Amino acid sequence: MHLTELTIRILTPLSLFIVDSFAHRSAVRTALANDKEWQEKYLSPMLTCLDKQENEIAYLVPWCELGNPTKEGVYELVTFQMKPGGPAVWGQAFKAAIKAHINTGYTKLIGVFHTEYGFLNTVNVLWWNEDPDSRAAGRHYAHEDPRVVAAVRESVQFLESQRNMLLIPTSFSPLK
Repeated sequence: MHLTELTIRILTPLSLFIVDSFAHRSAVRTALANDKEWQEKYLSPMLTCLDKQENEIAYLVPWCELGNPTKEGVYELVTFQMKPGGPAVWGQAFKAAIKAHINTGYTKLIGVFHTEYGFLNTVNVLWWNEDPDSRAAGRHYAHEDPRVVAAVRESVQFLESQRNMLLIPTSFSPLK
């Protein structure tokens, strides 16, 4: 396989905070604003990379449990902009496509999040892989699997757009 890279941005900081409620979110943000250690170890290094900030509030979909990788690796954030109507319209087909990818075993699902605030009908899926090459090989294998192809064909009818980002944790990342 030959790769071509087009660099748009060198670094794009991404922060994920998992909270239980809006009240918990407010408490966490207040605590972080007063946490000197967090400001020194994370915020200060991250600000040197910051081009712009976009906030989105999303919830973990009910059928997904939050995963936790057991070792270091890389992450893939896949953002799906789905057609209007929400999970009542496209949820089952989307879930089937995610499950088909899980069943191939090439990647580990960390979480599936649906927007509450931000761009509506957006689903963010966070995957873990050992490295970018194993992810690429697994993805090629998965796209030859008839079960994955069939599930994706069903789900894609509800898709407006899709974006994939390779996330490599920095030295100050909690995911490192």
